[in-house]
Amino acid sequence: MCKKTIINIILVIVSVKMMALSVVIFTWDRSEPPFHLVPDMDHQPKIRAQSGSMYTPPTGTVSYGNLKADTHFYQGKDSTGKFVKKMPVTVDSLLLKRGQERFNIYCTPCHDGAGSGQGAVPLAATGFAPITDFRDPRLLPLEDGYFFDIITHGKGEPGVPKTMPSYAAQIPEADRWAIVAYIRALQKLKGEKLTKFEPVVELSEEAKKGEALFKGKGVCFTCHTQMVPGVKPLGPLFKGLWGKEEETNKGKVIVDEAYVFESIRKPLEKVLKGYQPVMPPVTKEQLSDDEIRLIIEYMKALK
Repeated sequence: MCKKTIINIILVIVSVKMMALSVVIFTWDRSEPPFHLVPDMDHQPKIRAQSGSMYTPPTGTVSYGNLKADTHFYQGKDSTGKFVKKMPVTVDSLLLKRGQERFNIYCTPCHDGAGSGQGAVPLAATGFAPITDFRDPRLLPLEDGYFFDIITHGKGEPGVPKTMPSYAAQIPEADRWAIVAYIRALQKLKGEKLTKFEPVVELSEEAKKGEALFKGKGVCFTCHTQMVPGVKPLGPLFKGLWGKEEETNKGKVIVDEAYVFESIRKPLEKVLKGYQPVMPPVTKEQLSDDEIRLIIEYMKALK
């Protein structure tokens, strides 16, 4: 047999095998994975994405970053489950400043800026449960961990709607301790007049009415009073403010009647430099024009 004939026979055999392989490929059950000479880990036990199945993690598994083994810091309790007496953080001016900031955001609506429990919410609402006065002598000996726990879990009897909700989702642990530190600072003011940090001046009858609005219905003192020495208040102090030229986010202004009215009705329009735009607008139903003028008389007296 010649060489050419052998080559032709080989080609015919290869062609037949290729045709047979093509038939096998086109008639392959597509529900089964194709054959892989080199698997490369393509086929192994696994759970597909969006399948609704999950591996059960081993007992004791903790997600990354959520160990929180320090019960003093993360729970306000010691290893026996008792509240820690002293907060596990260093109390300094930075912590107090942060605590005041968080307190003003989350706590003042009910507890007011002085912690008296006479915030805007209970004053405006009816049927509201009495709000705790942080300066109540009964609270002074309580552990720091107790206040941390109340912020974390809220307050209320089992089976009854809580009088205070949990703020664990809104306030991280570090900020909860900052708030506790600020509450302790407020408690030290018990028995001391608020005017300790305000000028003592003789007031006219109109200015006295303005002072009452400032500390009462207007709730201005929540943000405009130096509650703790060394800690900047949320809003500018009234002392010496009247008639001054001040820098705002939209240029310089004179603190006069027109500016005060604008700052109360449209507080975000021109914000004094160094302060955050956090004050909500005050409507005429909340504070009338005449009442604002009385507060202005009080501001003038503090000049």
